Amino acid sequence: MNKIRILIADAEIDPVPEKLWKHPAIVSDSKRRRRHPSKILLYIPIHYTAMTEHNIPLEGFGRPDITHRILLTVLDHPLNKKDLLEIYVYTRNRGELIWINPEVRLPLDYYRSVSYTHLRAHETSLHLVCRLLLE
Repeated sequence: MNKIRILIADAEIDPVPEKLWKHPAIVSDSKRRRRHPSKILLYIPIHYTAMTEHNIPLEGFGRPDITHRILLTVLDHPLNKKDLLEIYVYTRNRGELIWINPEVRLPLDYYRSVSYTHLRAHETSLHLVCRLLLE
C-alpha cells in the first residue's frame, strides 16, 4: 500500500534573528534554556517585546507551537502507527522542507519541551531536508 504524504505548509519555524540576540527577552530565554540565541526558535508569547521593538512582523513569524500541535496529532494517528504516513513540514520564511521521522516522540507541551527538543530549522542539507531530532 502506498504511503499518504502529509505536508504541513507555511510553518512558522524560525531561529531568533541575530539582531535580537542582545534583547533582554531573548537573553533571558536563552539563559533559561541554556542555549545560544541562534539555537532557539522565535516564539511570540516569549519574544513579543523583542519582535515589536525590532519591527519583526507578528503575522508569519514566531509560532512553532502550532506546528508542534499539528505534529502531535498526526504522529498519534492510527495510520502513522501502521507506518502509512510520510510527514513533512515546509517552513514559511526559510523555504525548507523538513522530513519528520514517524517514530519520533514529541513532548506534549511545546514551550516546556523546547529546552531539549526543537526543530533544526537553522540547519539544512543540499536537498533542504532536515530531521526532527531529540537532544
